[in-house]
Amino acid sequence: MKTLGPGWEKVLGYGERELRNRPLHELLPLRVPAAISLVKRILDTSRLGPMEFRVICKDGTHKLFVWQRRHDAEGRRMLIAGEEIV
Repeated sequence: MKTLGPGWEKVLGYGERELRNRPLHELLPLRVPAAISLVKRILDTSRLGPMEFRVICKDGTHKLFVWQRRHDAEGRRMLIAGEEIV
């Protein structure tokens, strides 16, 4: 993760530096192979519909989000925005 909005820290409890230095699969409450598979699906530019998955908060709790993704081919990056499902 390269750029993060302030909502990440507010909702998940991690500071921006913590999140940028942590592999995304470590924030998913899945075993490593399943987490890596999910990260590959998140980054798959051929299927950009919304996705639902849980993220581990700094306090150890899990929160469910629906994620919208957009591929910026020119900037060669994936833009992802999530909304917590409560």
